[in-house]
Amino acid sequence: MRLSSLDLIAYGHFTDHRIVFPQGKGLYVIYGPNEAGKSICIRAIRGLLYGIPENTPDDFLHESKHLRVGGLLLRSDRERLSIIRRKGRKDTLLGPDGLPIPEYTLRAFLGGVDRETFIRVFGMSRDELVSGGHAIMEGKGSVGESLFSVGLGGADLKSLLEALEAEGAELFKPSGTIPKLNSGAGTYKDLKTKVRDLSLLPKEWEELENKVSALEEHSRQLKDRIAQFLANEDHLKRLRDALPLITEFKESRKNRADLGEVKILPEGFSAERTRSQTEIAQGRKKGSGLVITQ
Repeated sequence: MRLSSLDLIAYGHFTDHRIVFPQGKGLYVIYGPNEAGKSICIRAIRGLLYGIPENTPDDFLHESKHLRVGGLLLRSDRERLSIIRRKGRKDTLLGPDGLPIPEYTLRAFLGGVDRETFIRVFGMSRDELVSGGHAIMEGKGSVGESLFSVGLGGADLKSLLEALEAEGAELFKPSGTIPKLNSGAGTYKDLKTKVRDLSLLPKEWEELENKVSALEEHSRQLKDRIAQFLANEDHLKRLRDALPLITEFKESRKNRADLGEVKILPEGFSAERTRSQTEIAQGRKKGSGLVITQ
């Protein structure tokens, strides 16, 4: 994101003052005598992007409620955003028409850079520069470290580097085995060896695949044979269970054949036989003769 213009509408000792940063230039230098307003410009940019602080030193000319700063932002995809910031607690980000717009519209241009990071990296004040200069003069670390410390708000970069090196030594040593990364690397190497030992060459895999296929086919054939044997067994069991009945049937047929030709009795013979037997019995009781007719 680039700042294309800064509008000091009512901020510090500025009123309706615009600073334009033409496109196509890589670096802009704003210079002037003391009290010219350079620090005010830095605070105005901070206020534009992240809100004007509740306690600000820039309301000595304009009342706090009238403080206004605007700007035109240009994103890397050439998207533009024109905004105005007023001092307040709610709906302080405005569009060119003076109506509130949501903060996320601006955050899309900031690329995740928060206020603290912007101040330390892009918006160093005079006091921060002075603090960094003193660090250089006192010889705390190299000049590069001191300059970088300025960007970090005067942090002790040397101590930070020492702490990082100590932490790194706990994680890894070129000739060590105890640190976490060394131990993890040894474990990884052992596992890699095991994987290699357990791995099969494509040819071996193909041979085993063919053997498995042949065994599966043989297993299918055996299952078919077992099913056939079970069917035959069931058939034989049914024959075994029928043998006594067959023997009985054969004996009955033989007995029937031994009887020879049997006369077929007429219909009603059973009733006639019962009647005749009754008459015979009665005749015997009377002692008289009995004539049987057919």
